[in-house]
Amino acid sequence: MKQTSSSAQAQAQAPSGAQGTIEYLVIIAVVVVIGLVVVGLLMGMTGSGAGLSSNSSKINSKVGSGGLSISGVVIDSNGDGIFKVSNISGEVITLTKVATGGLENTFSQTVPIGGNVDLGVNSLDLKCPCVAGQTKVSCDYNFIYTSSNGFSKVVPVTVQADCVSDSTTTAPLIVPVMTVTGSDCWVNTSINPNPICTLSDLNRMREHLDWNYILEADINAAATRTWADVNGFLPIGNSSTNFSGTFNGNNHYISSLFIYRPSTSNVGLFGYASGTARILNVGLRDVNIRGTDSVGALVGYIWAGSTVNSIVNCYVTGNVAGSNISVGGLVGYKSGGASILNCYSTANVISTSESVGGLVGGSSGGTITNSYATGNITGGWWNIGGLIGSNSSTTIYSSYATGDVTGRVTGASYAGGLAGGGGSIFNSYATGRVTATTYVGGLSGSSSIFSSYATGDVNGTTYVGGLVGDTYSSLRNSFSLGNVDGNSYVGGLVGRATSAVASDINNNYSISRVNGLFVPMNGFLGKSNNASVVNNAYWNPTLATKSNCYRNNLDVDGNTGCTAGVYVASDFYASGIPFTVLGFDGNWLPRSGGYPKLAWQTN
Repeated sequence: MKQTSSSAQAQAQAPSGAQGTIEYLVIIAVVVVIGLVVVGLLMGMTGSGAGLSSNSSKINSKVGSGGLSISGVVIDSNGDGIFKVSNISGEVITLTKVATGGLENTFSQTVPIGGNVDLGVNSLDLKCPCVAGQTKVSCDYNFIYTSSNGFSKVVPVTVQADCVSDSTTTAPLIVPVMTVTGSDCWVNTSINPNPICTLSDLNRMREHLDWNYILEADINAAATRTWADVNGFLPIGNSSTNFSGTFNGNNHYISSLFIYRPSTSNVGLFGYASGTARILNVGLRDVNIRGTDSVGALVGYIWAGSTVNSIVNCYVTGNVAGSNISVGGLVGYKSGGASILNCYSTANVISTSESVGGLVGGSSGGTITNSYATGNITGGWWNIGGLIGSNSSTTIYSSYATGDVTGRVTGASYAGGLAGGGGSIFNSYATGRVTATTYVGGLSGSSSIFSSYATGDVNGTTYVGGLVGDTYSSLRNSFSLGNVDGNSYVGGLVGRATSAVASDINNNYSISRVNGLFVPMNGFLGKSNNASVVNNAYWNPTLATKSNCYRNNLDVDGNTGCTAGVYVASDFYASGIPFTVLGFDGNWLPRSGGYPKLAWQTN
């Protein structure tokens, strides 16, 4: 027993050679397995997230999730969309990918702690489209970001998105109004439209001049006063590389924009815009803008091939100045079919040269509709107007100006309360005082005029009229009220008429008081280049202090076609004279008191 016991004990303490080998191998195998598991986990944690479309399920099983909040989602029929992504992770992160069903978009978007960004995704139509008739759609996405310590994290999210218009149509992708906390929201993709939230975002628009943009917050641009050695903001687009996209201000404003480039042409927030460019729904407050020619707070120069409302629902306040041609409060120069709708400017505008206007400096073609300017305008020597300076082939509808207009250079010509000269004017008015030398009018220096009026005083030297300095075409259903002072060719309504058609001046009246030093000076028309161009005209010789209506091309004073008399306001009632004599018909508002008003006037 002793031997047996001793033998058993020995076996227990020292295993035989074969048995020991087996046990050692088992231990080694266990260690190797544990090591492989640890290495695998480490590789999963430090991976970059590449190959997401084939390995997203594996990544999800190896890394944590969370840290993001997704809201304000919109998607169109192409699967293009915008997500408002908020960083609630407690650390700075970099968004790298958004994926769904094997499709993905890649990014490199840094989001600060507590910050948010409007992240755009494109062409996920195979997995998450809004089909016709849908107002909402539910889709599963994976949002991937890199944390500050380099770890890649995946956040699986089921989003409830609003369906909006197809971004490839003329109606742009509609972005919900979002409150932005001052963080950049630039998305470095061709998302339609790309969001703009900060001054930094705004300054990057030159990188992609053909993109569409939407302003998501009011922007304080006061910092531009110290930019570029105090030259300020560099205009977006120039004559070589034009802005051709869309900028939708989304009813936000940009304040304190500063541009001081006195040797530069095409100066404004947008320097040069052309083709399909559209700018809408934005305000510029307290601007300070200076350039040479084609200077406007919003756009220096804009061109369109066909008539299109290129600038809509925009406004400007502040000061605009230039040293050469085409300086305006909103736009320096517009040409082709570029048109303006529902815009205004209260900016004071100054130039030492020509084509200076409260809203537009110069224009060739297109229209200006339902717009106004209230700032004071000071120009040099040619085409100065309260709303527009040079007005070649441009039509103005339902617009007005109230600022004073001054041509400060001796010999300044073609100045008017609304327009300097040219084009056609319908249903519009001006109330400011106008001072220049030749071709000076309360409404226009020289234009075709329909159903419009002027009430401001007019002061000039030659060809001076209460409504227009020189009319070369039609002047119908219009009137003037302000005092008129000049030296020669002075008239209560018109300084000179160059029209060759007798019926071109028809159904007008003036109660302007006329004062002059020399002849011709008449109560209604200073000088006509035709024997008789006046029909159905009323003027008051007592107020005009002249006994004749006009002087014709033979230098003979005449009254043919005019009705003159010491009338009171009641004479213009429907049953009175000269109401019936002058044919004050449907173009005029029926009155129960006071002088006649036009049908479109509300009071």
